[in-house]
Amino acid sequence: MRAQPKESSKEELSPPKLVIFDTHPIQYRSPVFAALNRLAPATQVYFFSDTFSGKRWWFREFDKSPRDSFNIPLKKGFTNKTLRYSNPFVFWIAVRKILCPGRKQDRPTAALIYGYYLWEHWLIWLQCKLSGTPILFVGETFSLQGDRWRGAIKRFILPILFRTFSQIITIGKKNRRHYESLGVSKKRLTEAHYCVDGAFFELETAVAERARHQMRERYQIPCDAFVMLFVGRLFDRKRPEDALEIHRLLCSSHPSLHTLIVGAGELESHLREAASHTPRLTLTGFLDQRTIRDLYCAADCLIVPSQFETWGLVVNEAMHAGIVPVVTDTCGVAGDLVVAGETGVIFKLGEPESAARQIAGLIDNPRLLRSMANAGKKLVNQEFSVDQFAEAILGALQRTSR
Repeated sequence: MRAQPKESSKEELSPPKLVIFDTHPIQYRSPVFAALNRLAPATQVYFFSDTFSGKRWWFREFDKSPRDSFNIPLKKGFTNKTLRYSNPFVFWIAVRKILCPGRKQDRPTAALIYGYYLWEHWLIWLQCKLSGTPILFVGETFSLQGDRWRGAIKRFILPILFRTFSQIITIGKKNRRHYESLGVSKKRLTEAHYCVDGAFFELETAVAERARHQMRERYQIPCDAFVMLFVGRLFDRKRPEDALEIHRLLCSSHPSLHTLIVGAGELESHLREAASHTPRLTLTGFLDQRTIRDLYCAADCLIVPSQFETWGLVVNEAMHAGIVPVVTDTCGVAGDLVVAGETGVIFKLGEPESAARQIAGLIDNPRLLRSMANAGKKLVNQEFSVDQFAEAILGALQRTSR
């Protein structure tokens, strides 16, 4: 009697060699997961939820602006599942099943965890330690931000936590120095460069020209005007009022200057009131990623006056589109992707006068503007691509599994 072929089942399929845990789908991480899936098809991504509440984040910033759609797919190109477990015990059981499946040979090689600030992160960390699963880690911070007591707690806890990670993928120079200052050995640091999907922001010449014309026509900006662009949530840490002040400082001496402030948040009504008395200054409100991409084509420089940015991925977006970034020295990109005088402008936090002087130099010298824009686009394409970040993660995984 002929033996019947055994039917395959989900239980018999080998689980992914790398499992990734992240808070929710994010527009700049999804392309990395897709690229990683092409390199290591067995990779599985687990999200805590489909959206994210700022009330659960220590910055508490997400709830300071509306939750609008980015109008781009966030779960395309990689295998993923959303856990959606608000009960810690149920979440613990779900993670245990992921890390400790029925057969030992089916266990993942390592788990990659993004961040450490939620209870989910800590339960995953503990489950990894109990199961013997090596941990890869990506975190954005480069300083011990927060008030006095929070900073003290971090100085005590983080060196202990970071020593438990097999590999830490760094996102930039300041981020790497942060880990080193907390005692993380260089052999456990994997260098990578924070990135966005450059292919999305780099339009063909004819398409970019059409977008430039349409966006300038929409906001009644002359074709020969110099456009300064702010893109971000409108609340204190982003310091959008500094962008307004820079515009005012340049408004009289440079009548070709037009400024667009893109975003929504708690300072929006105040800024709109100020804009009503300021010529050539426009607030657009929230715009989705596709519209912002078109708006980059209409701009000449991007202003980032933030109190701090752990990195500042809006700068990557702008540089892919070929516009010059002007950033504070407290942004993660400063001195890394943004090289002063070469790929952009860096000014001291809280000194809009300094930014205004340097932007005036760009307005008065179109050749310098073009040179910086070209150098920035070349750098962001060569060293800050999605593929290099995915390859860095894969390299960290391979070093862990040796």
